[in-house]
Amino acid sequence: MNQIYTESHENDAVNIACNISSEDAIVLVELDKAFTLFQSKATLWFAVYKDYLDLQGYLDTLLENHYSSLRLLNDPEVLSSISRYVSNFLSSSSIMLTILEQDFPSSESKNDWNLKRRDLHKNNIEYQFCYELRNYSQHYNLPINTIGKLYDENSIPYIFIGFYLPNKDNKVCRKIDRILLSMDKSINVSHY
Repeated sequence: MNQIYTESHENDAVNIACNISSEDAIVLVELDKAFTLFQSKATLWFAVYKDYLDLQGYLDTLLENHYSSLRLLNDPEVLSSISRYVSNFLSSSSIMLTILEQDFPSSESKNDWNLKRRDLHKNNIEYQFCYELRNYSQHYNLPINTIGKLYDENSIPYIFIGFYLPNKDNKVCRKIDRILLSMDKSINVSHY
């Protein structure tokens, strides 16, 4: 027979709550492991989502305050803040994918995961762009080093953020350049 204990915060005591069978104790331990695993994955996802919301919120604030393009281009605090928000989003996304991959119990499920990731990388330009931009920002330069304000076809303003590739001989820079040249439209990562 096993026992479940409760803590009393009033007198720092541990009290017996009930008795359970050995089989039930095993089930409770397994449920606790599953809950802990789920909670850690939920925390990873929340970090990515929070970093996305922080970036989107900061850009919305810039638009609401009607920053002029000239002011945006000349304000190092704005540029560094955008770079920081983008870096946080790219890093937390990459960390989440890496940690999720490590949790697969078998090599077969890990292989399935990697096939899905490769397919996403091959067929989704936004995923490719974020993946390569994360590599670029980790190893070479700030992820964002140019900003401005543009208007869509309905004269609605939006923030333009971008970067230049100072070393196009570099493998990562060539990959990003190839992705950008293959596009006939802007890359919108807010949908992914």
